[in-house]
Amino acid sequence: MLTGRGWSFLILSIMLLVCGILLLPQTAYFLGILGVTLLGWFFFEWMQFVIRVRIALPQLVVRRQICIENRTVAMVWAGRTFIVRIDIDAPHKIALPYLVLEDLIPAESKKHDGRNEHAIDLRPGDELTFEYQLECPAPGVLRFEGQRLQLADLQGFFYFRTFLRAPVEIPVLPPLIDADGLHRTDKRLNILPPPGVHRLRGPGSGSELLDLRDYRPGDPPKMIAWKPSARKDKLIVKEFETEVPVRCTLFIDTSHAVRLGPPGKNSLSELITIAAAVAQAAAANRDLVGLTMFDESGTQVIRPARGSRHLIDLLHRLAHAASLPAAGRSTNMLPLARLGLSLANEVYPDLMRNGVNKLPWRMFWRPLLDSARGWRVLLLMAMPLLTFWSVYRGLLATLAFETAPSRKWMPPMFLLYVILPFLIGLFFWGLYGIRGYLDTTAISRRKRLAAVVAQTLQLPFDAVARMQIDDEAMMTHLQQFLAKHHVPYPIALYDANGQYQFRSGEKVKILAAALANAVGRGRDNELYVLFADLLELDEELEPLMNAVRMAKGRHHQVLLVCPWLQHMPAPEKYKKRDASFIPRTEDELADYLREEEIERYLKAYEHVRHEFGRVGVTVLRVNQGDSVRLILDRMERLRNVGRVRR
Repeated sequence: MLTGRGWSFLILSIMLLVCGILLLPQTAYFLGILGVTLLGWFFFEWMQFVIRVRIALPQLVVRRQICIENRTVAMVWAGRTFIVRIDIDAPHKIALPYLVLEDLIPAESKKHDGRNEHAIDLRPGDELTFEYQLECPAPGVLRFEGQRLQLADLQGFFYFRTFLRAPVEIPVLPPLIDADGLHRTDKRLNILPPPGVHRLRGPGSGSELLDLRDYRPGDPPKMIAWKPSARKDKLIVKEFETEVPVRCTLFIDTSHAVRLGPPGKNSLSELITIAAAVAQAAAANRDLVGLTMFDESGTQVIRPARGSRHLIDLLHRLAHAASLPAAGRSTNMLPLARLGLSLANEVYPDLMRNGVNKLPWRMFWRPLLDSARGWRVLLLMAMPLLTFWSVYRGLLATLAFETAPSRKWMPPMFLLYVILPFLIGLFFWGLYGIRGYLDTTAISRRKRLAAVVAQTLQLPFDAVARMQIDDEAMMTHLQQFLAKHHVPYPIALYDANGQYQFRSGEKVKILAAALANAVGRGRDNELYVLFADLLELDEELEPLMNAVRMAKGRHHQVLLVCPWLQHMPAPEKYKKRDASFIPRTEDELADYLREEEIERYLKAYEHVRHEFGRVGVTVLRVNQGDSVRLILDRMERLRNVGRVRR
């Protein structure tokens, strides 16, 4: 493409050529020679630039590596910096004198050091490397789309922009914690086990004495009990109880209600951060940790286990869940279409070109057939024909107009009542179709965007035609397209009827079924931690309460951790407003509505806390002290149940 300098130089060269050949051929012939020379040089530079674009640029190789401490890794940790290294291999025969390469940074990350954009001069066979440092504050998935390339000549006459797609998704695992600081360090007092609570009695390497027995060959000398051996005049060996691991199952709510908000700053990220810390601390204590993720449609279950491989798999599942976008029925397609067009023009410029993705000529008829105006025009064109035919047949039937004068009236009447309205309707019908054909915003751009979305999401062959005429299908696939590229998009919280569209009672039933299934597979006394947003469903908790009662009846422990909106105050710090206050201005009305929302939210929390408190379940908030420590203390209590001092 020509720059402003290129257009100026081209116009000046043409003007010199015209002045030298046509205007002043006798006195200023040197102007024509100068114009021809400049045009020839301009054409030569253009040919060189085309060769670089068509041949050299496709041979450019760009590689990306994610490094931590000079080691290439396939995953990173939240809250820790890492290095992105870009290696560039130039073509072997053609130079690229001026190339600007920019590596697109994911929106979820923050740049700390270095530059992700460089202007370089690539000679044949050159190998260049540059680095920059990033940090992802929250768990999830980082998606690197590729590199933005801009090529230009040294004179600044031509430029070419393209995008080198190299999509890579890097999982960002939840932050590592100091698990050593969360180990149990003190020995609790032994108490008698309550009825129905079992404990595993058998020899092992625990800290509690189980029994004394005779010495057998192969027993370690440090296990010999010397005082009982001296009394019985034979070797006696001590046996200790086994360490009974605590089985903990984490139930994490991944519904659309907790996904609302930017990635890393929504309720789901807070729940996953706490769950990951609990899982790491429990694994460090050699306890068994399981995971159940549920939403409105179903569950994903990982059985309780221990080991480094199991912990890494669990953290990967949590990182993938943290990157899930919220999806709902959007009431306005215009913001989604704008974001989709911007993304398609940025990442898929080759698929948005006219030569690849254009509007066919037959689309001229589409506005005439699939819109209300087109059908109305067709009906207006057909009405005169039907009216004239019915009137004429009625006259013939009633008045018997078979005489010669009546036949003379027919051509003028036919021209006046049929032909003229038909021609007028045909004119407006065609004018409307031409206007629809030339409307690039409503038809052409939508068709191009639909084609890119269908190609990216691997949709069926009829998806492009369906998205052109169906707004619901277009909005649904646009949300999937933007979510795949990790582009945040606006979501309507309320539907067209004014109902909150993320209120789903199905997830309560699914959570209740998952908890009942876990209790059925349970062993001894276990701990179930529910990370769920139930404040919008405070009146639909009965199925879950039945499952909790069953778990408590089998001597299991249950905890509920509720997410908390950042703009909501803590219940213990909130002061109720005066009930007699009457808003009189717009600002007072806004404050009044905000106070109403806060009171409704706190009332729902108190109701949930009261209902679970009746069955002996502790309800925590994510911002209520150290939630991780409270959960681990409950696990420690389960571990020490049934130990008696001897």
